[in-house]
Amino acid sequence: MIKISKYFIPYILIMFMVGFHKSFFISLFWVFIHEFSHALMAKLVGVKKVEIKITPIGFSMTGDEFKDISFAKEVAIVIAGPAANIIMSVIFYFIYKNYHFDIFEISMKTNLVLGSFNLLPALPLDGSRLLNLYLQRKYTCKRAHKIKVNTSMITGILIFSCFIFSIFNNTLNISLGLLSFFIINISYKEKGRIVYIIIGDIMKKKIKFLKNRCIENKSLSISYKYTLLETLSLIDKNKYYTFLVLEDDMKVIDIVYEQEIIEGLKGYGNITLDEYIIIRNSNKL
Repeated sequence: MIKISKYFIPYILIMFMVGFHKSFFISLFWVFIHEFSHALMAKLVGVKKVEIKITPIGFSMTGDEFKDISFAKEVAIVIAGPAANIIMSVIFYFIYKNYHFDIFEISMKTNLVLGSFNLLPALPLDGSRLLNLYLQRKYTCKRAHKIKVNTSMITGILIFSCFIFSIFNNTLNISLGLLSFFIINISYKEKGRIVYIIIGDIMKKKIKFLKNRCIENKSLSISYKYTLLETLSLIDKNKYYTFLVLEDDMKVIDIVYEQEIIEGLKGYGNITLDEYIIIRNSNKL
C-alpha cells in the first residue's frame, strides 16, 4: 500500500519554482528504490504487510509485523536501503566512465548521497533507526529514547547550520533548509511520545511471549515513593519486569508486575506505587 503525505505536493511545487526538474525526478526515483529495498528485505525476512508513505523528505516504510521480528532481521531491513543505494552508485560509476550521459551521472551521485546521508542519526533516517536498535539493547526505553531524540535534534541543527552557511556563501541550498526543518520538527514531536513508545513496547512483548511461550525476566527493587510513570520509565523492551516495592528501611511492602503498571495508569493516573498497592489490595477484599 502507498500513502502520500499532505506536504508532498507543496514540496514538489517548491522544487519546480527553484529550478529542479530532470535531476529532481531522477533523484525521487532512486529514493523510491531505496524504500522499495527496505520493503523487499522485509518481505524476505517474513513481514507480510508493508506500507510505503511518500513524504517531503522522501519515502518511508512501515509494517505491522515489525514488532514481531528479531534484532538481526530488523537491522537487515534498515541496512537494505542504504546498501542498495551504495551498490547502485558503484554500478553507475562504471557505467558513466564509458557512457557520459547526464542520467548516469545524476544516478551515481544521487545514490551515493542517499546511501551515505541516510546513515545520519536523525529522525526519520535509517541511521536513527540503527542507533535506536543499538540503544535499546543497552539502556531502558526512556534512556534510549532520550539519546535518540537529542542526537537527532543536534543533527538537524547541524544541517540547518549548513543551510545558513550556504546562504552566506551564495550557494543557497533549499533542500538542506527543508530537511533540517523536518528533522527538527519530527525530533521535537518525538520527544513527548516516550510514554506511548514504552506502552507499545510492552504490548510487543506480549506478542513475542505468545509466539515463543517464554520471555526473560528482570527484577528491580524500588522505593514506594516512585510514581507509576517513573516506574514505567525503568522498563525496557526485551525483558518482563517484576518490581519489589521497598519502604525507606528497605523492607519489602509488596510486589508489582509490569502489566499492573499499565493497568494502574489507565485506572488511577500517575499515582505513587504506595497508593497503587493500597488501592489494589483494597479491591481484592
